[in-house]
Amino acid sequence: MLDGQALVITVHGVNCCSDGESVCELLLANNQLSGSIPSSFGSLSDLTGLYVSGNQLSGSLPSSFGSLSSLKYVELDNNRLSGSIPSSIG
Repeated sequence: MLDGQALVITVHGVNCCSDGESVCELLLANNQLSGSIPSSFGSLSDLTGLYVSGNQLSGSLPSSFGSLSSLKYVELDNNRLSGSIPSSIG
């Protein structure tokens, strides 16, 4: 807090929820990202949208995605992902 006002930090591609504390959307499409999707994404419990299409992501989706109960929108196309969608993702 700064003089009773919340400090707001803007990060390109990250939208916070109305509480200003948790992440609701990751907008990371077409950013030339490579490597695997980190299992730590599963700890973003308020995540409603994950947009990572048009990158060079590889590997499979982590099973931790099953804990993303708020997730409604996912765009994974145009990557190098393999495997199936984890059964824990409802």
